[in-house]
Amino acid sequence: MKTEKLNEILKIVEHKVTMDLEWRSWSNPSVESAFDWLIDEIEEAKEELVAKKKVYLEDELWDVVWTILRIIELLDRDDSVDKSRIFDRVIKKYSERVYGLDEWKKWNDIKKVQKAELLEEQTNLENK
Repeated sequence: MKTEKLNEILKIVEHKVTMDLEWRSWSNPSVESAFDWLIDEIEEAKEELVAKKKVYLEDELWDVVWTILRIIELLDRDDSVDKSRIFDRVIKKYSERVYGLDEWKKWNDIKKVQKAELLEEQTNLENK
């Protein structure tokens, strides 16, 4: 996927969440309800996969991504997470794992180190 396409999607998500929060629209979800929507979207994608309906599967997969991005945006807006750190974190996490395989490191060994780093970071955050 091209970076400009992802950036455009993120702009649309930000705009939609802003609209929902400003207008108090019917689709202004709590984060908890957005997670419920995510489960529903995943189920719908699975149904299209089983039915071998490619066009509908592609559509449903983007509903999954859209819902995840909305959850991230909602959590960012209430300071539960920092969305820029989420993107930095995913790049670090999977580049270490994937490129670590090139160096004959084991996926689970890399995960173990990463989990220890997360524990240290969370502990430091809680002790502030």
